[in-house]
Amino acid sequence: TISGRPARLVAKQNAGAAVAVLNHTSSPDVVADFMAAARAAGLTIPVLGAVAVVTDEVSAAVLSGLPGLELDAP
Repeated sequence: TISGRPARLVAKQNAGAAVAVLNHTSSPDVVADFMAAARAAGLTIPVLGAVAVVTDEVSAAVLSGLPGLELDAP
């Protein structure tokens, strides 16, 4: 869930952050939903979104080890 995270990112911006890098997500929709909430909360800094792209089994294994990332079943 993204509850509370947009506000935390705005707090980082207010503390001086000039850019943000998001954790990996499983789809662009997750990034879009988060960004809509963050912009509504006052976020103005640039943000780099990371959407996981699985190209092989080794990549899937590495990505599945990232905390909070849920990959879609093949």
